[in-house]
Amino acid sequence: MSRLLALTGAVALTGAYASGCKETESEFFIKGVASFQGTCTAQAQADQILLFEGILDSSFRRDYTAALLFGNQLTQTDRVPDEKIRAETSRIVVQRAEVTVDSIDEQLVTSYTVPVSGFANPTVSGEPGFGLVSVPLIDAATGIKLGSNGVPVKVNTRVRLFGQTLGGADVHSNEFNFLVTVCRGCLVSYDPTLNDASAESSPNCLLPSTSAPSSAPCQIGQDSAVPCALCTSTNAYCQCANPVQKDGALTCL
Repeated sequence: MSRLLALTGAVALTGAYASGCKETESEFFIKGVASFQGTCTAQAQADQILLFEGILDSSFRRDYTAALLFGNQLTQTDRVPDEKIRAETSRIVVQRAEVTVDSIDEQLVTSYTVPVSGFANPTVSGEPGFGLVSVPLIDAATGIKLGSNGVPVKVNTRVRLFGQTLGGADVHSNEFNFLVTVCRGCLVSYDPTLNDASAESSPNCLLPSTSAPSSAPCQIGQDSAVPCALCTSTNAYCQCANPVQKDGALTCL
């Protein structure tokens, strides 16, 4: 799914190549998927903690939306001493993302293009400028499809970002691969003190809690465990690990 865009226009970009195809992938690159665990915030900087893989629990949500950390290695516009100040043209504005989802055996699941918004300054003192952009690596329709039978499924998501410099040159990133496991109920964390041993399904969260509820994760249903006591009223998988269909609804016996 490599739809490469050529650099266009007579733009003064130090480090930009005359024919911009593959070359822009080294200048504009995706570093990884930012982790929100702990702080619930992501930083557009080189030392941002990144995820190795993702988890989507379809009992909570249908889409897997990633905060992609991307870098800009274009250098700042050359300046001549005593020259009038010129506008910096090497900043990158991200405009869209092309996403492909494949099965582990490399069969196409889906592909789509989405508009996105992101921005990164050029290289300063040899260090890339970084930015963040929110991209649905698994859209809602695909999440419903993959999570429909409750069996965990691992897929390979591939994403490429497209945008422009402030000087008007079209640029694109490298293609970044990220594995995501789609499951149902797998992110629920069961408190053993709330387990009802008399219930048929175990582990479960059927006993009343006597302590203060735990805090919710930053992104419920994505990557982080969810304490069962937080969601027993809204999610059958928070009540027990193996709910069954009864009268058209999931329930714990």
